[in-house]
Amino acid sequence: TYQQSSHNNPAYAAKDPFNRLLWRANVRRLEFEPLRDSILYLGGKLDLTVGGHPIDLSEGTHMTQKRFLAILNRYGKINLPTAPRRTIYGYIDRADLVEVLNTFDFASPDMPMGRRYETTVPQQALFLMNSPLVIEQVRTVVNRPEFKKQHTDEDRIRYLYELFFQRLPLQEEVRHGQQFVAAHQQPDRTASAPPEPPPLIKVAGPANLRKPPGPTTPSRASGKPLSVWQEYAHALLLTNEASFVN
Repeated sequence: TYQQSSHNNPAYAAKDPFNRLLWRANVRRLEFEPLRDSILYLGGKLDLTVGGHPIDLSEGTHMTQKRFLAILNRYGKINLPTAPRRTIYGYIDRADLVEVLNTFDFASPDMPMGRRYETTVPQQALFLMNSPLVIEQVRTVVNRPEFKKQHTDEDRIRYLYELFFQRLPLQEEVRHGQQFVAAHQQPDRTASAPPEPPPLIKVAGPANLRKPPGPTTPSRASGKPLSVWQEYAHALLLTNEASFVN
């Protein structure tokens, strides 16, 4: 049964609906560790370095006082790196697990567990929709040299399916992808001239002039909307197939 497909066969399913004879592989959902590693791999950012210090799986968003003191006492520094390393190198605090681990049914580090619980909750989908880690990877996936070499929309769709699902898309899936891209395609505004800055306005008071709004800050710039192909890659990542082993 090694590398067996989970593809359904109606004739076999009628005789063995519960797959007791192992005529197909059972579909298995990815645990958080391989799911996060897969997301980093899709963006071409997964660091395969072996060994080293632990990393912060919360991307700097989870820092309670207890966690702060534990990290400071053990490693002599305040912040752990958030490098895109494999999840196995994530820092685990038994008394204060990061929220995303609990969201994805991470095993309790306080007791032996032969099998993890498996739940399906809205927070899991929200992580894939809104996590900065996920958004950053779908931004970079279209910057892969292999993607840029594709000349047509169909070629780009086929490349993304091979990258995300390790298979070629069905013709219907190609058609749906082309419809998605056409529906979300925005006119190119890169060549248009930037708007004129607002004029300075005289106001009463010590300051004679009111300055116009300043330039966009880096944080705002990093939050710019996704392009149509980034949106499509994000949509593929949100499918069940991306989170299950088939």
